[in-house]
Amino acid sequence: LSNSVNSFLNVDGLLGKSCGTCWLAMDRKATAIMAGSSRLFVFAVLATIALAKRASEHAGDEKHNARALQVSIGPIASEMTAAFRRLEHVIADQIKVRELHEVVWATAEALEKTGFDAAAKEIKKNVDMLSTCPDFQGEGIVGACLAAEEGKCIKEAKNWRPACAIQDKSKHKPAVLADPSPSMGIFWFTRTLWFMAEMFEKVSSGQTMAVAGTSAYENRIQVAFGKCTMCTDYVTNKLVKSSLAGGLADEDKYYAMLGGKDEAVNDMKAFATVALPVIRSIFDLLVEHNLDGSNGY
Repeated sequence: LSNSVNSFLNVDGLLGKSCGTCWLAMDRKATAIMAGSSRLFVFAVLATIALAKRASEHAGDEKHNARALQVSIGPIASEMTAAFRRLEHVIADQIKVRELHEVVWATAEALEKTGFDAAAKEIKKNVDMLSTCPDFQGEGIVGACLAAEEGKCIKEAKNWRPACAIQDKSKHKPAVLADPSPSMGIFWFTRTLWFMAEMFEKVSSGQTMAVAGTSAYENRIQVAFGKCTMCTDYVTNKLVKSSLAGGLADEDKYYAMLGGKDEAVNDMKAFATVALPVIRSIFDLLVEHNLDGSNGY
């Protein structure tokens, strides 16, 4: 604008002249410059509005990105799913026992942070039984550990009161597992993880946490207990079900600890996608070695 004023004062040698023609010319020039200045002012206002709008959109993008980052660092995504990715492409019988312990323990720790304390407690108690697998501190693998467990139970069959017994599939008799033992530990921590992952999968498909939890419990935990009404298994099943699935009706409590329902459901789906194949393959290995102690089939 200052350049325009200077131009006005000096254009065509008009500076210092005083005649009607000169002032008319100056008046016309001033009108033209003022019109140009008005256009510049309008342009400046529009540019300011546009920049403010873009700044607002950028702030919205930043907010969205921060929210996405929050989802990615939640305990399910950053600890549970990340842990199981370590085993995602490893054949079940080749998984190192020590690494399996680390993965499962990390998952239990994350479950504690998200309010699933009962499941975490059961998982930790049972995964610690892996410590008696051959070469646990070294290169020992799950396949070798279960093969050793199967061999022990076959030898125990000769004893009057065997500490364990392998599964007799021809007679539909489940295995009798020593407690504590690696096979007992694997049996229960895989079932508990299977219950959690299946529940997460069902929640991500639209079920409420209570409905999903009840269904997953019946599929993965209840089948471990005998079908009876006047036996220890009946009472134990009721207690375990109450512990694992009893508080799921208050699902908002869990979602609040997971950054909101939308974020939690997405993280649950991701965990189920990664963890379920690993859990199934480990349990299948248990069955392959005749060490499935499920009483409810």
